[in-house]
Amino acid sequence: MTLWKDMTDEEKGAILLAHHNGGCIEYKVRGEGSWETSRNPGFYDQNAYRIKPAEPVYRKTSRPVWCEKTEFQYPTFKNYGLHEPDAHHGVLTQKYKDDVLVEVIWRAADV
Repeated sequence: MTLWKDMTDEEKGAILLAHHNGGCIEYKVRGEGSWETSRNPGFYDQNAYRIKPAEPVYRKTSRPVWCEKTEFQYPTFKNYGLHEPDAHHGVLTQKYKDDVLVEVIWRAADV
């Protein structure tokens, strides 16, 4: 984090342009505490400024699958398995944050 007085002209220009274009600017007084939103920033030398980061995008996908126990530590998930004796039917849900897989949940279907 850089104070306004220590920013390069390019960094200042990017923040000013974002503000001019209606972007949200955040600041920290004397570079301390948490980021606060400023509707009309004063751009004081002793404060740190930044363009507010974009909110992460979450999405989920779900699909029916069969879970098969194997001799390995982890189960195997398949799109088929009706005739496999050790296969259990359920739903696999995958959660993504900014297109990065962050969570996988398998729930068995009611028997």
